[in-house]
Formats: sequence, structure tokens, C-alpha cells
Amino acid sequence: MTQSKRTGGPKTKAGKMASAKNAIKTGAYSSLIILPGESENDFKEMEDQFFHDFRPEDGVAATMVKNLAILTWKKLRAQ
Repeated sequence: MTQSKRTGGPKTKAGKMASAKNAIKTGAYSSLIILPGESENDFKEMEDQFFHDFRPEDGVAATMVKNLAILTWKKLRAQ
């Protein structure tokens, strides 16, 4: 059996802190909705518009509208 040549990731504290930010370079896989430098107010306005337009009537529908707003925000960021 051959051994993998991968290092297994960073070992130092500084390396781990740097690699922890990899997901927010584009924000596509980040758990953060609003990245540093983005406007929380702009996101909130868009989200409010989604809720106004779709008028969810229960928790499941509200969750779907929220997720749609987040995905739209991330898509706009990627463009």
C-alpha cells in the first residue's frame, strides 16, 4: 500500500488560523452570510423584499425564503 503525500493540513497555530479563512475567500462555502466589507443593511433589505414578495405563512416556508435570500446573496457575490 502506498502512503499519501498529503501533509494533512497545517500544524502550527498560525497555519490553522490562516486555513480557517479559506472558506471566506469567495464566501461560497462560508458559514458567514455577510463577509467583511459587505453591507449587512443591503442584505437585510433584500431579505425583507423576499419576505414581502413571497409572504411565507409558516415556519417551513419562512426557512425556505430565508435560504433563498442567502443563496441569492452568495450568487450575487460570486458574479
